[in-house]
Amino acid sequence: MLLVLAGRVPVLQAVEINDLYQAQVMVIDKGKKSRTQAFSQALSLVVIKLTGKADAPTMKGMRAAIESPDAFVSRYDYYQQSTGASRDHQQAGFSMGVTFDRVALNKLLNHNQLPLWGKNRPDTLVWIASEMNSERQMLEEGDLSGVVQALKTASGQRGVPLLYPLLDMEDSLSLPLAELWGLFPAPIVKASRRYATEPILAMRIYSLASGNVSARIMFIFRGEVFYENISDINVDVLAGLSLSLVAHRLAAFYSVLSNASSEHTLRLQVNAVDDVHDYADLLRHIESLTAIRTVMPVSVKGDSLVLDLVIEGSQEQVEAEITLNRHLSRVYPALSVVSEDAVASESLRRPDLYYFWQK
Repeated sequence: MLLVLAGRVPVLQAVEINDLYQAQVMVIDKGKKSRTQAFSQALSLVVIKLTGKADAPTMKGMRAAIESPDAFVSRYDYYQQSTGASRDHQQAGFSMGVTFDRVALNKLLNHNQLPLWGKNRPDTLVWIASEMNSERQMLEEGDLSGVVQALKTASGQRGVPLLYPLLDMEDSLSLPLAELWGLFPAPIVKASRRYATEPILAMRIYSLASGNVSARIMFIFRGEVFYENISDINVDVLAGLSLSLVAHRLAAFYSVLSNASSEHTLRLQVNAVDDVHDYADLLRHIESLTAIRTVMPVSVKGDSLVLDLVIEGSQEQVEAEITLNRHLSRVYPALSVVSEDAVASESLRRPDLYYFWQK
């Protein structure tokens, strides 16, 4: 079958988040009371990270689990906290790393009708314009200001991977500071194309005499633009609120609510699968996707592999998740005429999705 490679969809930048069921919190001692409080705090953070919903821990069905979290803990470790390691917890003596049981927590979310946002997540490109002492500048990833550091912390807590622009000559020509400061969507989207990621967070931040900041943030995803005004808060709160907005919008698209009654089958064809290593890598990726329950190989012919996928959620969600893998590029085939008898045959059924495996 002829594949029109000119019709490929650009591959997005994506990251696999491997600590979705882990959180780190501060404790003042190793006593039982402090430990239980830390478990509750850590469970709240993980639930938010898994669902993208900042209010998920306060929902009626979740409160009991948050208040009695021990049954969900699979491991915890204490770490000595050096003096001044955290702006908010200067007196804390230890940090505690808590790992929760994946199966038990997924059942809890499903029981409470909360969708699960999987570990394959797109990078969000972050453009920051900052004004301090009447001087404006763009902030890069290596900037030591509190804003960038706070965003890095919030990124880990929310499970939202961030990508920063290079701010080189190409960026300065395609996106002047004045246009970023104005939060004009069109030039920001145009300048972001070189980074091959769809979610874009743009921030205009004013430093206040009090040491706090005010900001206007803009989030762009799948052609929609969202704005938020934030006034007179510290940079840690600003970072948390900004990435809560991002997580909420991304999870609303990528997350899946487990429901057997919503299952249906998609047929997937992937070309240029040249060897057993490609085959194993492809299956590993497909099986890891949140929206896919089972994967059933249908046929292998030359370098072409056909799979039947039992999925939850929509085909659009599956397409979006699959495309987060940099090795898979969507293609659109030039279809030939197929007889009615062939269409009726399950073995000759046309695939619903076509992809090309890229080394």
